[in-house]
Amino acid sequence: MKYLILLLLVTFVACVTKEKEPLGSFDSTSVQLMNLINSERVKQGLSILVFSFPLVCAADAHANDIGPKKLCSHVGSDGSSFVSRIKRCGVTYYSRAGEIIACGQKTPADAVRAWMNSSGHRNIILTRGYNNLGCGYYGATKYWVCVFTQL
Repeated sequence: MKYLILLLLVTFVACVTKEKEPLGSFDSTSVQLMNLINSERVKQGLSILVFSFPLVCAADAHANDIGPKKLCSHVGSDGSSFVSRIKRCGVTYYSRAGEIIACGQKTPADAVRAWMNSSGHRNIILTRGYNNLGCGYYGATKYWVCVFTQL
């Protein structure tokens, strides 16, 4: 029960930021996705990740870039990488970063299940050093993006 309460507690991180773009949408679906990821980490004895608005901005921007174009790629339509996208959203310092995407899953639980069944995505979710997380999604066809950093 204490883990459930901890997972439902939304904590916001104060990152070293310069607001250059509006922050992404931070709604109940994004929170659910982040809570499911943290639940997977807790099952493995790892610390929960702190929700970061700049990372939500980067994840949501990418989901809303690739979704309408029906792309399922870590490369943005402008050629951007996730590193350039987190910088655009104001993250100026991190020691490690990663991004996971899923395309076509209907719910946050479906997306996390798909990631946990993929060794590469699972490894990113369960990386011990990460401490910040931001997730975004696009539309009814659901393009899911989560960005992780270690500050």
